[in-house]
Amino acid sequence: MKRLVCLLLTLALCLGCAPAESKEYTIEKDVTLREGLTLRLTLHGQALDESQFGLSVIDVYKDGALLQTIELSEAVQAEWGDAKENDGNAVSYAQDAELTVEDVNFDGAGDLSVLAWNTTGANLPRYYWLWNEENQRFEYAFCLSNLEVDAENRQLVTSTRENAVTYVTEYYEYAADGSIRLTRRVTDEYFPAE
Repeated sequence: MKRLVCLLLTLALCLGCAPAESKEYTIEKDVTLREGLTLRLTLHGQALDESQFGLSVIDVYKDGALLQTIELSEAVQAEWGDAKENDGNAVSYAQDAELTVEDVNFDGAGDLSVLAWNTTGANLPRYYWLWNEENQRFEYAFCLSNLEVDAENRQLVTSTRENAVTYVTEYYEYAADGSIRLTRRVTDEYFPAE
C-alpha cells in the first residue's frame, strides 16, 4: 500500500511538472494605409482566460523588413502612468484586439487603433497610433472612446455615456504640434417622464 501511495504521489508530482500548454498566439494581418502602401502586421498576445485576450506587441513590416515594434505597454504607460494596468496589454474578446485602420488625422494615410480594454458598458476605449509618413512608422497619439471622424469639419467626435442618464459628446481638433485639444463638450441628461 505504501508503494502504491508513493507511486501515485510521484506520478502526480511529475504530471504537475509537465509543461503547460502555451497560451501565446501570433496573428498576421495585411493593412493598406494608402494607395501603394500596404504593411504586414504581426500581432503577439496571449489568452488571458477562455474569452479574453491580451495583445502585447505589434511588429510592423514593409516589403518583408521590420519597420518597428509597437509595445502596447507604451500606450498603457502614456495613458495611465503605470504599464502594469492590464499587464501592459490591450485586452479584448478578440485576439486581434479589434484592430482597425482609419485616417484619423486627415493626412490621407490610415492610422492604427486597437481596443484598449473590455468594458461592460457602452463606451469602447481605443488606443490610436498615427502613421508618420516621413519617419515611416506609427507614433502613439491618444486613447478615446467611441470615436467618429468628421472629415468635413476636420474634427474627432466622441459620444460616451457617463451614467444611466448622462451622455457626453466631445469635439477635438488637432493643434499645430499634432496633439489633439478638446474644443467643445456637450452634456445631455435624459430623465424618464414623470
